[in-house]
Amino acid sequence: MKIVLRIMFTLFLVCYFVAAPCIAAEVNPETKAEIRAFLDQYREAFKLKDADAVMAMYAPDAVLMGTGPGELYDGADAIRKAHIEFFKSFDKEARTIDWIKVGTKDDVAWIAASVKFTSYLKDKKFEFLIHSTSVLEKRDGKWLIIVRHISNLVSGQK
Repeated sequence: MKIVLRIMFTLFLVCYFVAAPCIAAEVNPETKAEIRAFLDQYREAFKLKDADAVMAMYAPDAVLMGTGPGELYDGADAIRKAHIEFFKSFDKEARTIDWIKVGTKDDVAWIAASVKFTSYLKDKKFEFLIHSTSVLEKRDGKWLIIVRHISNLVSGQK
């Protein structure tokens, strides 16, 4: 167990010192507005359960990862199927971004966010918090998700 903790701590330090200068960089206002519009567009497409609109925001070679076993979706077909399954878990939903950090360098952007979801399925209300990280790349003038990881926090975590 101690070796696992040491490895995790070492990886954390490496990631922190490699990423810190990029995260600290100021995002130019035009790019920030583009990313905000992208997030709003994704939120609306997801809320409407519009698989085509959601998939138009992913690169064909994108990867989506969840928290649990088997939640690794590599490529557009797998990501589309995952979203269609996600859509079955709610009749309607709303989300609030509690915290967000955006960084960019050239045609690459990264987003880290803490998001509170409220969803309803057959009149039953569910509330949960997720942490999400995404890497976007601007291809042919359009931002696309190339990597996304979503962690559904377990009870008691904040």
